[in-house]
Amino acid sequence: MTTPPDLDAILQQISLAHSSPDDESLTESSIIASVSYLQHLPSEIHWLCQSSPLLPVVVQAIQLWGYGEPPARATLSKFKPVLAHALNQCPDCSVEWHTTFRRELKRVFTEVYGYDEVSTSEFYTALQEWDAKRVIEELQNALKVVERIPMAWKHVEVKGPMMEGLAAPNLLLRENVFKLWKELFDQLQKLPEDIGDKWLPGALMLIFDGNFHVRNFGERIFKARDTKISVSEFETGLDRTLTELLTRGVQKVFSPNIFLTVDQ
Repeated sequence: MTTPPDLDAILQQISLAHSSPDDESLTESSIIASVSYLQHLPSEIHWLCQSSPLLPVVVQAIQLWGYGEPPARATLSKFKPVLAHALNQCPDCSVEWHTTFRRELKRVFTEVYGYDEVSTSEFYTALQEWDAKRVIEELQNALKVVERIPMAWKHVEVKGPMMEGLAAPNLLLRENVFKLWKELFDQLQKLPEDIGDKWLPGALMLIFDGNFHVRNFGERIFKARDTKISVSEFETGLDRTLTELLTRGVQKVFSPNIFLTVDQ
């Protein structure tokens, strides 16, 4: 992995902001500095995979989503395509975006700045909407790649959105995303052998699906695990997905459409 240049200076600025969380000017300047730093990195540098030292910088930069002022909005509009490129060019980075990155972002919000769930709800909603739009575009592009390239699974354009959906079931819970994901799944001539633990959250979506091949792949992911699901793992990656799936199941059971009338 290529070492990011001049990293110490930006990390010190972030550390200073964290040491004085009530100083809004320090927080804002560290966010803008982090965004600028990431925007000027060489494109070959990976932001989040391989235990990247850039994790604190990405966490600080993403907080720009929480600012609604016109200058912040303008800066964010320029930053979004740079972030999307960084995530889309590396499947491992996109998986870390939903796992390690999200956990560290939550830690900083709660332990450093003292934000609660209510105060950050709009922030996370906006971030998730952007994620969904980005992944939809990637899935649509992946379907085009599959049409023209053999062994498409090996290509980043296909592997990325497939893996990201499995790592982030909140995306697959969206009908428009899951429909594209399953369409891509059906188009692949060969499926991956190197199933990883970080795919487990998405496996919940798959094992409840009516398509046998989709359901079978979800079962393979579960069977590939050597250990049981831990409480912390369930709380951070599986509980919301399972709750949503159960809610949908209950709604179907109690739907008035299931009661048929019989002619006497």
